[in-house]
Amino acid sequence: MTKEKKGGGDNMATAFADFIRENRKLIEELADKDVKKTKDGMILLPTTDEWYHEEEWEDYLKDQGEK
Repeated sequence: MTKEKKGGGDNMATAFADFIRENRKLIEELADKDVKKTKDGMILLPTTDEWYHEEEWEDYLKDQGEK
């Protein structure tokens, strides 16, 4: 996506957001069912990851107003 199409932002956050928008379908296909997502679907955390801790994730979601 070019800067002209998305308001001219050229910083890293804008580039990342553009990448997510352009590749959302692919990202959704690659993320399997063992993944926790926030309401907006942008934060993915594999539940099979050895660093995944259910309680910490639930606390994070509460802090973000997700639950």
